[in-house]
Amino acid sequence: AHTTADEAVALAEQTCSRARSMKIRNRTTQEVMFTITISGGVTALRPGDDDTAFVARADAALYQSKQGGRDRVTRI
Repeated sequence: AHTTADEAVALAEQTCSRARSMKIRNRTTQEVMFTITISGGVTALRPGDDDTAFVARADAALYQSKQGGRDRVTRI
């Protein structure tokens, strides 16, 4: 199926939000021990892209998310 870049960003942000709501708790005390976060990178296939260029751009977007504070989606 074809997905637009806007749809991909929305899906990635929804995934981040759902992950963020997950809490790892101590079974005995119910204290929150960990919160799950996800960083994502989104890009669209551009005319003339080969696999390497496409993946490199998505990877760059992911690393921008991580460098920007994590738990976010970056679109290039």
